Amino acid sequence: MKFRFFGIACVGLALSLSACSTEVQDSESSEEALTTKATVLGTSTAAEAAAQFAPLYEAALGEFLANDKAKLVTVKWVSDNAQLGELGDITLEILAELGQKSAAPKTLKAASVKWAEKKLLAFQNSKKVIPDTASLKVQSVAFLLWDAVEVSNQINAFKRAENPTGIDLKTLPDLFAKVRANSTLDRHFYLPVKFNRVPTAAEVQRALIKGKVTLDSSGAKAIASFWSSGEGPQGDAAFKPLASIFNKNSISARYFFTASGDNWSRQILIVVDQHDQAYGVELGYSE
Repeated sequence: MKFRFFGIACVGLALSLSACSTEVQDSESSEEALTTKATVLGTSTAAEAAAQFAPLYEAALGEFLANDKAKLVTVKWVSDNAQLGELGDITLEILAELGQKSAAPKTLKAASVKWAEKKLLAFQNSKKVIPDTASLKVQSVAFLLWDAVEVSNQINAFKRAENPTGIDLKTLPDLFAKVRANSTLDRHFYLPVKFNRVPTAAEVQRALIKGKVTLDSSGAKAIASFWSSGEGPQGDAAFKPLASIFNKNSISARYFFTASGDNWSRQILIVVDQHDQAYGVELGYSE
C-alpha cells in the first residue's frame, strides 16, 4: 500500500492542526540533562485545511460532471451515480445544508469550505488540536478532508521553515516523488520539525518517526546506504538530485533508520540543516 500522508508526527505520535511542540530529554548529555525542544512546522488550523478542501472537492466532482456532460448537480444525479462514493455523500450533505435539491458546481465549491471546517472542528479537543491524518482515516473521515489537511500542512511547513543555504525546501517533495516513481513502494515525506539545537539521532527518531526503527548509519554513509537499499531507492538515478542536496555543507547531520518484519520494511533518511530543522524521506514495502 502507499502512504497518503505528507505530514509528520509530534513526539506524542499526533500530528496536530495547531502548533505542536515537545520537549525531549537528552540522555546522552552530561550530569545536568539538556532539554531539546521540537516544534512541528507542518500544522494547520481547521480553517486553513478547509480552504484547501474546496479546490480538491471541485476537481473531484468536476471529473464526474465532465464524463456525464452535466452542468448542474442535483440530488437525483448524485443518487444515480453510486460510483461517486464518499464524494456523493459529501455533496448530498452540502446540498442539504444549502437547503437545495440542486446547485451549480461553483456554489457547491463555495459551500464546501464551511462544510469542511465544520467537520474538522468536530475533531478538535479542548486545546483545539485535531488528530493526525492517520487518526482521521481510522475515524472514517473522508479522504478528501484527509488530503486537504496534508496539503495545508505542507504549504504551512514550507512557509514557516527557513531555507538552508543552497536549498529550496519546497522543491524536495517533488524531487522525491520521482524516485522509484513506477514502483508500488510505500513512500512518505517528513515535513520539517524545528529543534532548538542540533538533535541527536535518538531525538530525531522520537520527534519524527512513528514506530520502532533502528539507526543504521549516519553522516555521508547514511545517504549512500539509503540510496542503495533494496526496498528503498535501490540505486535509482532519480535520487541523485536529492543526494546532492543532502550532501551540501548546509546540512549538519544525516541519519539512516531501518526496520523490517514479515512482508514489510522501512528505509528512512532524515537530515538536519544549519537551522536545526529536521526533515527527510522514507521508502518501504508492506502487504
